[in-house]
Amino acid sequence: MKLFGTGLASEYYCYGLCLFLALIYHAIVRAKSGGGKNPSPRLPPGPWQLPIIGSVHHLLRGLPHHTIRNLSQQYGSLMMLRICERVIFVVSSAEVAREVLQGQQHGLRAATEQPGH
Repeated sequence: MKLFGTGLASEYYCYGLCLFLALIYHAIVRAKSGGGKNPSPRLPPGPWQLPIIGSVHHLLRGLPHHTIRNLSQQYGSLMMLRICERVIFVVSSAEVAREVLQGQQHGLRAATEQPGH
């Protein structure tokens, strides 16, 4: 009794089975390693994105500063744009900019302090 036939069809069957088992293994390992221990940080809202160019298509609709103003009215004073592979955070109000800069200042101060001094 033959388990697999001979020829090209049996090769495709073996390749497909190996690929399927590898995907299942990858999914199990990924589920066990992540497990909610390191949740990704909440990012600010932003317009929808295309896979490669990101949010560029939104900026091509008109003058960029007018487009960003309109997007900030829709998504808020802090929003995220993705331009190709770059992530850009847009701050469009003085109050939020002050909060962001003060938060960075405190984070920088904490990072530069040496323990025990």
